[in-house]
Amino acid sequence: MNIKISKYYNKRQAEEYEVRRNKPIWRAETDFFKLLIKEISVKFGGKLGFLDVPVGTGRWIPLIQNIATKYVGVDVSTFMINQAQQKLKECSNEFSKSSRFINTSIEKLPLSLNEKFEVIIMTKFLPHFSIDEIKKIMNILINYLEGELIISL
Repeated sequence: MNIKISKYYNKRQAEEYEVRRNKPIWRAETDFFKLLIKEISVKFGGKLGFLDVPVGTGRWIPLIQNIATKYVGVDVSTFMINQAQQKLKECSNEFSKSSRFINTSIEKLPLSLNEKFEVIIMTKFLPHFSIDEIKKIMNILINYLEGELIISL
């Protein structure tokens, strides 16, 4: 798979994300995510386990901390994981203790993770891959799915 992505997702890209947070489309996407997570939470009776691939700057971390029983953020970029860890520091101690990050590529994920999640979050990820690569990614992620799959493009 195209893992040159790790070089692209660095400080410059993280700074660009922070600028985008004030744009209407970003806010609309965030509002939709909040509604969707609330609906999924009700469906599953409250607390949920989240797998966030790729975690990026940890955009969703503050929004799910009150409904997450566990959270695993995966990213090939160590810089992005460091950004997400900063957001985690602002969260409740209980959520922080049930959260962890894995620095790996999607195709190596099965070597690092052996559990199920109600929700898998993928944000702005799949457009970087070919159709054949997307099929491989979905085949990997389906092994971790116990509930819903959220794909935000």
